[in-house]
Amino acid sequence: MRQTQENLKSLQSRFHSACVVCGRKNPQGMKLPFRTCKDGSVKARFFCDRLLQGYPGLMHGGVTAAILDGAMMNCLFAHGKIAVTGALTVRFVSPLAVKQAATVRARIKKSISAWHILESELLQGKRVVAKGTAKFMECSEHFLKQHKMAGEDKK
Repeated sequence: MRQTQENLKSLQSRFHSACVVCGRKNPQGMKLPFRTCKDGSVKARFFCDRLLQGYPGLMHGGVTAAILDGAMMNCLFAHGKIAVTGALTVRFVSPLAVKQAATVRARIKKSISAWHILESELLQGKRVVAKGTAKFMECSEHFLKQHKMAGEDKK
């Protein structure tokens, strides 16, 4: 699988424009700026806003999980893949402080047909604060369009 920044931006804008993690059109979103790396991974550096804290001074664990999941999805976008998360496991290693910068990275560990296993990690400084692994299943644009339309009918 060849990854490119063009794939990443194209699929991100078509399918994740309102995503809370990476969506550019979500006014309350984090808008993480994912970039492709030469080794096939993606990464994004961002500021941990205090509005996303759980306990005072610490990023909420659910937000941390969403960031790890979003990084893995963007890695698949970079490889031209559209998929949904089938399973997500997060290992919290150390607290993630708010009002500081952090970096998230993700890479494809293994792909078998339409299934992909990815790994991600979240760092603050040089310290790994959380790790994620997930299984993703590829899906079609048709599936996503049907789902979007069904969701719009309920409004």
